[in-house]
Amino acid sequence: MDQLRPNTSDEEVSQGEMQELLTTKPHDYKRCKLVIEQHDKGRAIPFDEPTLPIRINGRDDLCRSFSGETVCVKILSREGDIRTGRVVGVMEREESFPSFICKIVEGNPKLMIPIRKTMTRIRIPQSKTPNTVEIREHIDRRWVQTKLIYTNPNDLFLVKVLKWKNTCLYPLGVVTKVLPPESEDLNNALDIEYGLGDKPPSFKPRHTESDSTERKDFYDCLTFTIDSPGAEDLDDAISVIDLGETFQIAVHITDVASYVSKGSEVDEFGRDRGETFYGENKTTYMFDRHLSSNYLSLLQGEKRNAISLMV
Repeated sequence: MDQLRPNTSDEEVSQGEMQELLTTKPHDYKRCKLVIEQHDKGRAIPFDEPTLPIRINGRDDLCRSFSGETVCVKILSREGDIRTGRVVGVMEREESFPSFICKIVEGNPKLMIPIRKTMTRIRIPQSKTPNTVEIREHIDRRWVQTKLIYTNPNDLFLVKVLKWKNTCLYPLGVVTKVLPPESEDLNNALDIEYGLGDKPPSFKPRHTESDSTERKDFYDCLTFTIDSPGAEDLDDAISVIDLGETFQIAVHITDVASYVSKGSEVDEFGRDRGETFYGENKTTYMFDRHLSSNYLSLLQGEKRNAISLMV
C-alpha cells in the first residue's frame, strides 16, 4: 500500500519576519482576516481598519492561503479608499488543512476541482489503473491507501488537503471518501467542508432590566415584521408614526450586543459561522435557538432592545 506523510506548506515569510514588518511598517503591512471570493480573487479585512478591505487579485497574490485564515498582507497600491495587496504569509491557520467536496477534472485524473468556487484545484496521487481513484485513511500518522475504486464522470469525492509547497501551483491532497448524490455521506461532507458540525453553545442572557443604555420607547407604536409564515428569527421590523403633515418611518434591528457579550463563547461561535444555513432538509443555526427565536426576535407583546433608524 502506498503511503503519504502529511506536512505543512512552506511560508513565504517567517512568523518573526511578518511580525517585524507589521511593527516597523504598519502603513504598508496589515494583519488581516482573509475572505476568498473566487479561487483567484479575494479581500483581506485588516484587524485595525475593518472598514477598509484590501483587494487581492490573482492566485499568486493569495499565496497558498485558505479563506478564513489570518494573514499578513503587503499593500501594493492605493487609490483613495481602494487598496490592492498581496498575502506574504499565513499567520494563523487551523492545525490541519481543510477538506473539500470535489469532482475529477475531465481529461486529467491527477486533479480534483472543488465544487466550492473559492478553492483552487487539488493534486491527488494518480492510480496506475485507468479510471480509478485511491481512497486513503489516516492510520498511524500516515495516509494509507485502503481502497481502489472505479469512477464515473458525475462522482463526487471528499478530498483532504495535506500540504502546499511554494514550488507547486496546486496543493496536494488525498481522496478520503466517495460521495454518492443525495446520500447522508454527502450531507455529512458538506457539514465538514462548511464547518457546520458543531452546535451553537447554550445561551444564558446577560441582559437585565437595569440596562444602562439610553433608549427610546417605541412600545406604543404600530410595529410589524415582514417574514414568511414559518419564520422563527424575527430580527427586523418597521414602524410608521403619523406626525400630522408627515409620517415617520423607523427600521428596527435587534440589538444583539445587548444580549451577547463581545468575546464570549456565543459571540466567537457566531463570528466563525457567520450566518444560519438553510438547507432543503436541515437548518444549521448560528446562535442557540433559545437566543435567536426568543431574545433576539421582535415578538408581539414582548419588550426587546433594538437599534433603530428613523426617517
